Formats: sequence, structure tokens, C-alpha cells
Amino acid sequence: MGDVYCILAALASAMFIVRLSSAAQKYSAALLNVCSLWTVTLFSLVWFGVEHISDLSFIREQQWKLAIGFKPLRKGMLLQKKPQWSML
Repeated sequence: MGDVYCILAALASAMFIVRLSSAAQKYSAALLNVCSLWTVTLFSLVWFGVEHISDLSFIREQQWKLAIGFKPLRKGMLLQKKPQWSML
């Protein structure tokens, strides 16, 4: 299945080059570059949202507890650690 994905990726890349060369005759390179970057940005944000925002898998409860100053002693127990900075 991986070989099929590689072939499809190569075909998509070739198609992009062919379409870009035909569009380069009508539009400036800067405009094409801007459109390409915004398209990649938009699709990347959608992909990120589908992968991570739906279940918040990138933020684990334990990571939040450590980030706000709680240190686990053993499973099920938490102890607040002393802050490493002084509050004025």
C-alpha cells in the first residue's frame, strides 16, 4: 500500500508542476506563491484540527498538572511543588 501512496504522491507532484507552468504564463510568480502558501496553510490547519482538536490528545491531564505546579508522588497522589520563581 505504501508503494501506491508513493506513486500517487509523485503523480500529484507532477500534476502540480504542469498546472503551475500553465498558470505562470497568466499570473505573476509572487501571486502564485502567495496562493500556494495560503492553500497549504489552510489545509494544514484543517488537518491539525481533525487530528488534535477533536480529542485534545496533545494535552494530557498529567502534563497540565505538571505545568501548573503539581508533582506526582505515586500513582493517584499529587503534591504541590514549590514554585521556582518568587512572587512579588
